[in-house]
Amino acid sequence: MQRLDFQDALDRFGADLGRWPAAERALAQALLREDPSLGELVAEARRLKSLVASTAPVRAPAGLADRIVSLAAASTPPLPRVASP
Repeated sequence: MQRLDFQDALDRFGADLGRWPAAERALAQALLREDPSLGELVAEARRLKSLVASTAPVRAPAGLADRIVSLAAASTPPLPRVASP
C-alpha cells in the first residue's frame, strides 16, 4: 500500500481502522508503522467526522422536490407525436 492508496482507503472506509476490511487494515497498519505522519491523516478524518456529526442536519424547504420536478418537466421538450399503427 502506498500513501495515495492509504488516503483513498481512509476516504472510503473511514478513520476507524477496525472497520476496514482485514486485508486493507493490515496493509494500512504496516504503512502507519513505516510512516507515522499518516497518523495525522487519520486524526484529521476523525476531526472531520466529529464536526459533521455535531452539525445540525440541513432540511430542504417544503415543496423543493415538487419545484425541481416542475422545472425539469417544463424544460424537457415534448416527445414527437407518432401515428398509431
